[in-house]
Amino acid sequence: MEEIYPTASAKSKEDPAYKEAAMEATFKLQNGVKGYRALWKHILNVSIADLKNNYKNLNVDFDVWKGESDAQPYIPDMVERMKKDGFAYQSEGALVVDVSEESDSKEVPPCIILKSDGASLYSTTDLATLVMRMEENAPQEVIYVADKRQELHFIQVFRCAKKTGVVNEDTELKFLGFGTMNGKDGKPFKTREGGVMRLEHLIRDITDKMQDKINENRTVAEEEAAKVAEKEAKQKTKEKKKTANKKSVVERAATNAASTFTREAGKDLVNTLLGKKSTSKKSALEKAANSALSTLTGTLGKSLTRGLFDILKDKE
Repeated sequence: MEEIYPTASAKSKEDPAYKEAAMEATFKLQNGVKGYRALWKHILNVSIADLKNNYKNLNVDFDVWKGESDAQPYIPDMVERMKKDGFAYQSEGALVVDVSEESDSKEVPPCIILKSDGASLYSTTDLATLVMRMEENAPQEVIYVADKRQELHFIQVFRCAKKTGVVNEDTELKFLGFGTMNGKDGKPFKTREGGVMRLEHLIRDITDKMQDKINENRTVAEEEAAKVAEKEAKQKTKEKKKTANKKSVVERAATNAASTFTREAGKDLVNTLLGKKSTSKKSALEKAANSALSTLTGTLGKSLTRGLFDILKDKE
């Protein structure tokens, strides 16, 4: 279909005979000729399967699947009623309904119901769809979402529907127009001219772009986390060094104090003992006392050093 539609459209512009044959085929299809209907049904099934797959990827589903062809059976009676009520009339071979209003600031052309060859148009099927919806659902409000360039078309359809009684007077018809879908050249896509991006390709490209963006953000986050971790590590290292320096200073002070204390205490003890002995005995006793004192001060000094360090540390 991607190739047939734009190719046929281009050829019909260059070959009048081909265009005439295409219009005749369209007329036969719309009027239920079996061969055309069978081919159309096959194309329809393939298209719907593809659409459902794309909508599934978007997490979108519909309760009812209706196409413009579903409104085809409603067209004949609708047209006859418009003629009978005096709304539809012939203009340059086509059947039209006048929808202009006095308040219009610019011209609003008549709404074409049937072409000169009797074939229906989008306006025909849109009106017939409203007939079907009123019979099946009787909606109070109907919202159409389409390209903004279709605004005039829907103005004509809405006015015709109200004027001819296709919908009730209090039924609200709304058109919500969105911007054009443009190609890389900045121009809107046109199905008849080809080159229109498939929805599945658009979804894939968007998904790929988003994945790249996520990966980019993830890389930035990981780099930022690494910087923060490095900063924290440096800070912890500084704190440890600072604590070690404090410990070194305190330990040295405690060691010196303990050494001085034990040395002086040892001297006092030796002098006291020696004072009570004779000179000959003093020499031997002094050696023994000094040896004991050396061992004592070493052990006692270490104990006092640890004790003093713990005390000073608790008071920091």
